[in-house]
Amino acid sequence: MSHDPNSLSNTLLWVTGLFLASFFSIMAVLRYGGGRYIVFDVALFLFLSLMSILSFIMQIIMTCRYVRSNRMTKMEAWWWMSLPFSVAFPLSVLLLFKVEVGHAFAPFVLIWIVAIISTGIWTLAKVYQLLVFRTTRTSRREMVELIIVVLAAGLLLAMGTITRR
Repeated sequence: MSHDPNSLSNTLLWVTGLFLASFFSIMAVLRYGGGRYIVFDVALFLFLSLMSILSFIMQIIMTCRYVRSNRMTKMEAWWWMSLPFSVAFPLSVLLLFKVEVGHAFAPFVLIWIVAIISTGIWTLAKVYQLLVFRTTRTSRREMVELIIVVLAAGLLLAMGTITRR
């Protein structure tokens, strides 16, 4: 693998995109499955679950490798690991589910709680780091990371507002 920072971003974006696409597909199968082709729905759900798990493991391996080779900071790796799921889950519920959901979501909700707590702690740590340690300038990447977290918080507020109606 090359040491080009763009290849790092591109590779992580592809793996994260695969994770998010498989996750949204799982949510779509849960929402629209259960028709006449139940065997196909189960096989598709299992395949997509395997793809989601494998892409998440690949994301963990890649971020650990990039941190060890000093191509990514630990704060960046933390962001890559916590934010995608903490945004994807409420967005998928908001887009795909307009009705009450049952026990099928329990594992996803537990994982989401861990991810959202991790994202919240990351945000507090990043803001503290930017305010207290003024030895370096704030980069564009750091500002984009913070803006995405703020947009994710807005998504959560919108989801809470929409589901109460």
